[in-house]
Parts: sequence; structure tokens; C-alpha cells
Amino acid sequence: MADPNQPEVPLPKGYEVGTTVVVRMPDERAYPLKNPDYLTLCDGANGKERAGRDLHIGLFVSAVVGMVGLVSCVEWPTVFSEKKWILLACFILLVMIGAASACGCLLHWNRMRREDTTYTRLKKTISELFEAKAPNIN
Repeated sequence: MADPNQPEVPLPKGYEVGTTVVVRMPDERAYPLKNPDYLTLCDGANGKERAGRDLHIGLFVSAVVGMVGLVSCVEWPTVFSEKKWILLACFILLVMIGAASACGCLLHWNRMRREDTTYTRLKKTISELFEAKAPNIN
């Protein structure tokens, strides 16, 4: 049997067999990511709260635009003198929609600031794992 470092088949002159050198990497920590954890990270923080907040912002902006349009186009002394209460009712309805959507937006913003969501818990767990001191294997 031939020496393990020498090829069994004679090679042509000038031909050398290359070797693969594996350099030892420093110890690294890995976090086993399951599919639900991956989906949580992809969704990001506060997916539902962000959608609700955006809905309330849209309602608020549309109510403000409606109020501005109503105030600028209607002659209010005529409305009161001719008792066209429907325009006043529309204005009051827009004010109520604007106020309710502003409150809803603030509530969703407050929920988004809350630190106890699945995203923040997973992020905290992974951060604690990587921040822990790595064991010295030498």
C-alpha cells in the first residue's frame, strides 16, 4: 500500500495536487430559528397596531379635508338664517369622525410603544443569547 500522502497514480511532471486547508473559525453562536420565529421577525414589530394606526390617520386626514372644504364653501350665515341643518349636521359628523380617529390613532400609538409583543420578546431572547459570554474552548 502506498503512503497516504503520495498519489497511487504517477502524475505528469510539474503537476501538483492542491490541498484544502481549513482554518479554524472563532467560536460563534447561532440561534436556531423556527418557522414561527422567522415569520414573527418578517412581520416586524406591531403589524396589526401599525395597520390600525394608519387607518385612523387616514380617517383623520379625510375628516380634516372634509371640514376644510365644508367651512370654505358654505356661507354659514345663510345656513343659520335658512335653517339648513343638514350642513351643520355634516360638519358635526366630520368633527366627531376626526376626534374619534385622533383618539384611535393615539391608542394605537400607545400600543406600539408597549414593549411586550412577540417581536420584542423574540428579539430580546436572541439578543440575550448573543450578548452572553461565549465559553472559552481551548
